[in-house]
Amino acid sequence: MRMSIRQDANYRQGLRRSSFILLPHAVARELMASWLRRNGITELTSKLLERLVQAAKTFPIGQSVHVSKGWKLTVGKRYLALGRIER
Repeated sequence: MRMSIRQDANYRQGLRRSSFILLPHAVARELMASWLRRNGITELTSKLLERLVQAAKTFPIGQSVHVSKGWKLTVGKRYLALGRIER
Protein backbone atom coordinates (compact mmCIF):
# COMPACT_ATOMS: atom_id res chain seq x y z
CA MET A 1 0.00 0.00 0.00
CA ARG A 2 2.90 2.39 0.71
CA MET A 3 3.97 2.50 -2.93
CA SER A 4 0.49 3.25 -4.27
CA ILE A 5 0.05 6.10 -1.78
CA ARG A 6 3.38 7.66 -2.77
CA GLN A 7 2.44 7.39 -6.42
CA ASP A 8 -1.00 8.90 -5.77
CA ALA A 9 0.49 11.86 -3.90
CA ASN A 10 2.51 12.76 -7.00
CA TYR A 11 -0.55 13.14 -9.20
CA ARG A 12 -2.25 16.51 -9.33
CA GLN A 13 -5.60 15.01 -10.28
CA GLY A 14 -6.20 13.08 -7.11
CA LEU A 15 -5.55 10.58 -4.37
CA ARG A 16 -6.84 7.02 -4.57
CA ARG A 17 -9.79 7.01 -2.19
CA SER A 18 -9.69 3.30 -1.31
CA SER A 19 -6.07 3.59 -0.13
CA PHE A 20 -6.75 6.84 1.71
CA ILE A 21 -9.69 5.43 3.67
CA LEU A 22 -7.56 2.58 5.02
CA LEU A 23 -4.86 4.87 6.42
CA PRO A 24 -4.68 5.62 10.15
CA HIS A 25 -6.12 9.08 10.81
CA ALA A 26 -2.80 10.74 11.65
CA VAL A 27 -1.17 9.39 8.48
CA ALA A 28 -4.15 10.46 6.37
CA ARG A 29 -3.88 13.97 7.81
CA GLU A 30 -0.17 14.20 6.92
CA LEU A 31 -0.76 12.84 3.42
CA MET A 32 -3.61 15.32 2.86
CA ALA A 33 -1.39 18.22 4.00
CA SER A 34 1.46 17.12 1.75
CA TRP A 35 -0.83 16.67 -1.26
CA LEU A 36 -2.44 20.08 -0.77
CA ARG A 37 0.96 21.79 -0.44
CA ARG A 38 2.20 20.11 -3.63
CA ASN A 39 -0.83 21.57 -5.38
CA GLY A 40 -0.11 25.11 -4.16
CA ILE A 41 -2.50 25.25 -1.21
CA THR A 42 -0.35 26.41 1.68
CA GLU A 43 -2.81 28.08 4.06
CA LEU A 44 -3.55 24.99 6.14
CA THR A 45 -4.83 24.76 9.69
CA SER A 46 -5.31 21.67 11.81
CA LYS A 47 -9.06 22.35 11.83
CA LEU A 48 -9.17 22.46 8.02
CA LEU A 49 -7.12 19.27 7.69
CA GLU A 50 -9.44 17.46 10.14
CA ARG A 51 -12.47 18.55 8.13
CA LEU A 52 -10.94 17.48 4.82
CA VAL A 53 -9.80 14.08 6.08
CA GLN A 54 -13.23 13.39 7.58
CA ALA A 55 -14.89 14.44 4.33
CA ALA A 56 -12.53 12.31 2.23
CA LYS A 57 -13.28 9.25 4.33
CA THR A 58 -17.02 9.66 4.89
CA PHE A 59 -18.67 11.86 2.24
CA PRO A 60 -20.79 10.15 -0.39
CA ILE A 61 -19.59 10.05 -3.99
CA GLY A 62 -19.99 13.37 -5.80
CA GLN A 63 -20.05 15.58 -2.72
CA SER A 64 -17.54 18.44 -2.39
CA VAL A 65 -16.04 20.44 0.45
CA HIS A 66 -14.46 23.92 0.31
CA VAL A 67 -10.69 23.85 0.81
CA SER A 68 -9.50 27.44 0.44
CA LYS A 69 -9.80 30.45 -1.83
CA GLY A 70 -11.11 29.09 -5.11
CA TRP A 71 -10.46 25.39 -4.35
CA LYS A 72 -12.67 22.45 -3.47
CA LEU A 73 -12.12 18.77 -2.71
CA THR A 74 -14.51 16.43 -4.52
CA VAL A 75 -15.07 12.85 -3.42
CA GLY A 76 -15.23 10.54 -6.41
CA LYS A 77 -15.83 6.81 -6.63
CA ARG A 78 -12.11 6.04 -7.00
CA TYR A 79 -10.31 9.32 -6.41
CA LEU A 80 -10.28 12.42 -4.24
CA ALA A 81 -9.84 15.35 -6.58
CA LEU A 82 -8.95 19.01 -6.18
CA GLY A 83 -10.75 21.42 -8.42
CA ARG A 84 -11.37 25.10 -8.93
CA ILE A 85 -14.60 26.62 -7.72
CA GLU A 86 -16.35 28.19 -10.67
CA ARG A 87 -18.04 31.50 -9.96
